[in-house]
Amino acid sequence: NIQVVFNCTKNLPFSYMVPVRYRIPVDDNLQEEEIRNMALWSVEIAHKIMSEYNKGKTILVHCMAGMQRSAAAVAFFLIANNRMKMEDAMAYIRQRRPIAFTPGANFEDSIRYFTKEWQTNILPHMRYI
Repeated sequence: NIQVVFNCTKNLPFSYMVPVRYRIPVDDNLQEEEIRNMALWSVEIAHKIMSEYNKGKTILVHCMAGMQRSAAAVAFFLIANNRMKMEDAMAYIRQRRPIAFTPGANFEDSIRYFTKEWQTNILPHMRYI
């Protein structure tokens, strides 16, 4: 029973049956602008997924094919919530979804940006109970 959806596309419609919906408006076309957009959304994505996860919600993160954008969004969450290294987060995702990041990670620069941003500017200021 999915309670929250993160739709990592600009225009793929949402299911009306899911009560909480977030859109991450990024195209997967290898354009620098879209890679930069994903990087700019990355901290907010991680915070929103963490917030819903910490409420105990069941979450679906998807894009068009489940290979790039959604995988990057899940990587942001794993790096932030589980304090994984970028490489470990990507490997973890690939283990569970072998088509993720194939043939290469289109948003690797976005994930790298997020990792640096999270470790340098966000994590030092967070309080954990």
